[in-house]
Amino acid sequence: MECHREIINLFISLNHDIIGFRIGFMPIPNMTDIRTGDMIMNNLRIGIIGTGGIAHAHARAYLAIPEVTIVGGADIVPAKARAFLDEFNLTDALAFDSHEDLLKMELDAVSVCTYNSTHALCVVDALAAGCHVLCEKPMSISLAEAVDMTRAEKKSGKILTI
Repeated sequence: MECHREIINLFISLNHDIIGFRIGFMPIPNMTDIRTGDMIMNNLRIGIIGTGGIAHAHARAYLAIPEVTIVGGADIVPAKARAFLDEFNLTDALAFDSHEDLLKMELDAVSVCTYNSTHALCVVDALAAGCHVLCEKPMSISLAEAVDMTRAEKKSGKILTI
């Protein structure tokens, strides 16, 4: 449950940064290992699916949060993800030509910044892979896709935010 609170705080902060205002970001608390009581100091591992225009706002917001590490990006345009990551000096982050390959990484959450027509596919796949998801608007291009996305969220136990 503590991890969910951290993801919620992160997404709230990111949403405020993207739309141009910030209302008191609450720092992400460190997690505690329930078996030992020790503090876990791991950063949240983030992937970005779709590295076009709006993805830049996501990257800038993530980079402003010390507890977050962008570990990968994916774009269907060959070499676009690598150029995007390099633009932000994310030389250790991995670049992929498909979101499926990115989702094979150990990720806590992803931003979906793709074409509107691919939001549902990327979101459902990310939730199935065990990631929390921040999806750009619109949620989907049809009511049926929105329902599928919501069902995938419920099934995964992860958080989907638009």
